[in-house]
Amino acid sequence: MDSSEREEKGIHYLIEKPESFEEYAEIIKLCDETDQQNRITKSKVFWKDFTPALGLGIVWLFVWCIFTWFLCRKQMYVVLYTIDIILIPVVFYVCSLMLYH
Repeated sequence: MDSSEREEKGIHYLIEKPESFEEYAEIIKLCDETDQQNRITKSKVFWKDFTPALGLGIVWLFVWCIFTWFLCRKQMYVVLYTIDIILIPVVFYVCSLMLYH
């Protein structure tokens, strides 16, 4: 499609650098402010949501290791395997929901 066909159909191209517009400095300022607000929000979300979930996961892992050691010591392997098959997917699902909200 040549330029005359594009003009007939109302298609126009603007070939200019962004720096040539009057609002360029204002747009850059707004982008910088938005980036700064995004960084602040990400930091708040990390400390509010991810850190407690990580702490809970570490505590759960420690408790589960002690529980596994206890059941192995008592040679209750069937109980351990059954609980592993049921409990690990449930805990994974609950922790995923905590992080997803």
